[in-house]
Amino acid sequence: MSKIDERVLAMTVNEACIALSLGRSSIQKLINTGQLRAVKIGGSTRIPTSSIRKLIGEGEAA
Repeated sequence: MSKIDERVLAMTVNEACIALSLGRSSIQKLINTGQLRAVKIGGSTRIPTSSIRKLIGEGEAA
């Protein structure tokens, strides 16, 4: 997985799929179980990059 750009605050669901090498249904399951946070902005769903970092444990290595 490539490093997440720290300037990016949130990703689309498709971008999160690419970043995590997961399908949309897997991302949706992570959101539904509370393992991944999602926010609605207008009609769009965004995944905060901080939530992705927390999920993969990237914040712990710092």
